[in-house]
Amino acid sequence: MNALRAELFKLRTSRSLWIGFALLLALHVVVLGQGLAPTTAAVDAIAPDGTIEIFTGERRPAAAALVELTAGGSLQMCIFMPVLGALLGGREARRLAAGLLAVPQRHRLLAAKTAAAALWLFVLATLVALCSMACTYLSVRAWNPGLVWQADTIRSQALFVVYAVVYSLIGYAFALTGRGVLVGLLGVVAMTALTMVQVAGPWLDALLPLSAGIHLVLEGRPTGALVIAAWNATALTGALLAVQRRDQ
Repeated sequence: MNALRAELFKLRTSRSLWIGFALLLALHVVVLGQGLAPTTAAVDAIAPDGTIEIFTGERRPAAAALVELTAGGSLQMCIFMPVLGALLGGREARRLAAGLLAVPQRHRLLAAKTAAAALWLFVLATLVALCSMACTYLSVRAWNPGLVWQADTIRSQALFVVYAVVYSLIGYAFALTGRGVLVGLLGVVAMTALTMVQVAGPWLDALLPLSAGIHLVLEGRPTGALVIAAWNATALTGALLAVQRRDQ
């Protein structure tokens, strides 16, 4: 616990991490703000049969569509959160030697650093989810203000928070393994690019971390959880092995 408290204190006093924290939240708010007016207009035009047209030519049950839209608003930040994970990992890689003086057991030191990073990312992901829910509330308050507290909304946002932390720790592990931010960033960018350009077939695409998040958060598929957990476990195991062998 002493090691964890020490690592949390280091993160709390890191100006660069707070700047990254603030920039990501600001970006999230700006992106959400761009969609606020169109979403509010779509809610105001909900048909008597309870369907909504958020995207042109596509009518869906309003509640389900808005829950999914809220989850998607949070999920889009997962393009950037692993970048912060890589920045965290690169920072810890540079400070590893100093940390070993206080905690000689490498596995304990890595566990403390990873737990501290996970808690920091958890707070960030939770704030992202709350911003998404607040934006949806502003759109639906005249129609169904309780929508943001319904079970489906809470469930999808909780899945997002867990996924965002687990996914971001992959970038963190890449940076630790490669002893610097650059390796972590390259790994994160490569995974994102493979999903975005859709060069992989459907089966291979389903095994990529970003696609796993879509399947888990938006579609509720348990396979998404298995895929992202496997990526996370493999990446963190690789980081542990790299740290244990380093400078020995």
